[in-house]
Amino acid sequence: MLQGEVVNLRAIERSDATSIHRWLDDPELMRWWGYGVRAVSLASVQEHIEQWIGDERAFGHPVAFVIEALSGDPIGMMILSDVHATDRGAELSCFLQAGSRNQGFGKDALETVVEAAFAHWNYHRLTARCEAANERAHAFFTAGGFQLEGRLRDARFVDGAWDDILVFGRIRQEETSP
Repeated sequence: MLQGEVVNLRAIERSDATSIHRWLDDPELMRWWGYGVRAVSLASVQEHIEQWIGDERAFGHPVAFVIEALSGDPIGMMILSDVHATDRGAELSCFLQAGSRNQGFGKDALETVVEAAFAHWNYHRLTARCEAANERAHAFFTAGGFQLEGRLRDARFVDGAWDDILVFGRIRQEETSP
């Protein structure tokens, strides 16, 4: 478990499938998490969980976390994907359920996983992507010490329209701005 100041991040478990499926069935969350459709099936969520558990064994640390408030209530997820052992990098993505946003949980979760990735798991680089229209995510990653690195034009088709994807990155040696 990774302990933050207002959240804990614990490794995903098989018993989390129902909660994850419920979160991914939120159209607003899925719109801003890069998908314009409702959740995939519960069986598909269970398959993802098995993959994340397998990746945890392969990399020696979790790659999918449930974000919990200090009360123990699950409120969202943080995922490391495209993990590259040789390059010591990964892409991260996260979300919080609707009632848990704007309370500092996301900021603490991001700081906590970045600290673990750089200080404990020997990562050199972390990347995050989001839609150009998602200004909230831009501010979130920038405040977390990530820099805008590029734009993938017309890279995502959501809600009947093309949107650019912005790529943010953070290198281990870079200091965060308070």
